[in-house]
Amino acid sequence: MDSSASGSSELHTGGVGLVEARLRGSSSELHDGGMMLVEAQLRGGAPWGFTLQGGLEHGEPLIISKVEEGGKVCSLQHPLLAGDQLLLINQVELSGSRQEAVSLVKGSHRTLQLTVCR
Repeated sequence: MDSSASGSSELHTGGVGLVEARLRGSSSELHDGGMMLVEAQLRGGAPWGFTLQGGLEHGEPLIISKVEEGGKVCSLQHPLLAGDQLLLINQVELSGSRQEAVSLVKGSHRTLQLTVCR
């Protein structure tokens, strides 16, 4: 885990090869007024290829702060992007706690389903 200058902690989940990511993941977009929801299903286990930052503990929204080039989340049909706000992990609605999100991500061994808004 990394710490930024602002005191926010980050969860770094690593990267993976581009070809493997395309074979093992899917995503879709849903539009709701001015907000776009993106659902991503990642397969194959960690590393997932993104970093989380923020959360209630830091008084900030829980966001994807970085995606690894060639990682699973950026190789989807609808890639996840830095700045996407995390809403659901494995269909569990998040309270906004970074610790909860880290626990859910680390507990995902073969598949990880994320829903974000942008």
